[in-house]
Amino acid sequence: MRSQIETFSLEQLESLGEALLEFETTLAVSAQQRADLEAWLQRDPSELGEANRAS
Repeated sequence: MRSQIETFSLEQLESLGEALLEFETTLAVSAQQRADLEAWLQRDPSELGEANRAS
């Protein structure tokens, strides 16, 4: 893969860089969503009922 990337034009390298940044952002969002879900699952079940009634 490295040898293929070394042959890229400047435009191709810029596109690759942008795609990698988008991919990294997607992973970060997914990691945050997973952390939020895990925190929610760890809550006391009685708290979950109260939160649902408050909505």
